[in-house]
Order: sequence, then structure tokens, then C-alpha cells
Amino acid sequence: MSLEHSPARHGSGAVAATAADDTFMPQRAVSEMLGVSERSLERWRLQGGQIPFRKFGRRVLYSRADVLAWADSQRRTSTSDDGKSA
Repeated sequence: MSLEHSPARHGSGAVAATAADDTFMPQRAVSEMLGVSERSLERWRLQGGQIPFRKFGRRVLYSRADVLAWADSQRRTSTSDDGKSA
């Protein structure tokens, strides 16, 4: 059964994962959630080191938990904060 026709599909375009609290989200949903362009997400995947993603055939999906963890890692307290100190 393909993910597109899975009964676990939600109206928002997210696909339920097997983990209880995890949801897989398509690129468009992540783009809207973070307020960044889909092209930025594509570039980040190419460069590596940003938001972890999964590939199911040609389909790219992001774990909601991974997106939120990445967003938390981007938290800064000032413009001079490089995010490397604890």
C-alpha cells in the first residue's frame, strides 16, 4: 500500500508513523510550519547537516519530532550567539 493511499493519511497531508507520538510530514507542511521556502528545504537536504528526513521511494518525509528538535536547536539568545555554547 502506498503512503498516498494509506488510511493513516490526515487532511493536513501528514502521514501517521508507526511510533505513537510521531507523524511524518511532507515538504510543503514543513515549509509552512517553519516559514521557509520548499527550495530552502531542498537545498538543506542536498548540503546535509540540517533537518533529518526520510525517503520512501521518491517521496521525502520529515518526522514532526525531528523538525521540532531541529527548530529547538536553532534557538538563540542574541545575534552574537552562535549556538555552540551550552
